[in-house]
Amino acid sequence: MLHRPTFDFLHDLAYQNQEEWMSMAYPRFELAKLDFYQFIGRLLEQVSEFDHHLLGLNPADCVFELRRQTWEGEPMDNRLYKTHFGAFLAVGGRHSEYAGYYLHVKPGECYIGGGMYKPSEPVLKKIRQEIEVQPRVVKEILGYPPFVQLFGGLQNDMMPTAPVGYPKDHPLIDLLQQNSFFVKHPVDDALLMAPLALDYTLSVIKEIFPLNRFLNETFVS
Repeated sequence: MLHRPTFDFLHDLAYQNQEEWMSMAYPRFELAKLDFYQFIGRLLEQVSEFDHHLLGLNPADCVFELRRQTWEGEPMDNRLYKTHFGAFLAVGGRHSEYAGYYLHVKPGECYIGGGMYKPSEPVLKKIRQEIEVQPRVVKEILGYPPFVQLFGGLQNDMMPTAPVGYPKDHPLIDLLQQNSFFVKHPVDDALLMAPLALDYTLSVIKEIFPLNRFLNETFVS
């Protein structure tokens, strides 16, 4: 489980997002970071037992940096630091193009997610082709009752029109228009601070595994 000081640190960081404050709060950051790393480490051990693609990864491979990176063309943002901890468990670590599992820890906005978020166009093309080849498999994964109960469905990230080469009335158009194949399950802060936090997170990830297996097999085929 995660601990209260980790959430307290992130809460305060949201209101004191400055270099001077972080310098004074650095010991708190180190403890919070260690707490998150330890949780991700235990999670990796458990998940790699059934998703063998994650074998050999460690938390440092998967956890995103807290300091924000700014990119040319982005809107101006004076915040130096993100106000959440995030980790992506996937082949190759946090910047992987493979489908994986994501944990987002932000006071009041925690969630467990997974799948592929905005894959490249070549990968999207292969996924669309595989959806056409195996429509029944995809529908069974997305329609599985526990999956629906946890996630509702894929996040709404769709092209405004049909992809090139597909008719607008294609029977699978809702899937073929997807830009992402990503799911999210909100989690209460209190649950992540409870003794069952690891088991619960693992149970949600297990429901994402069939989707990831389909996406990753498509990716490497």
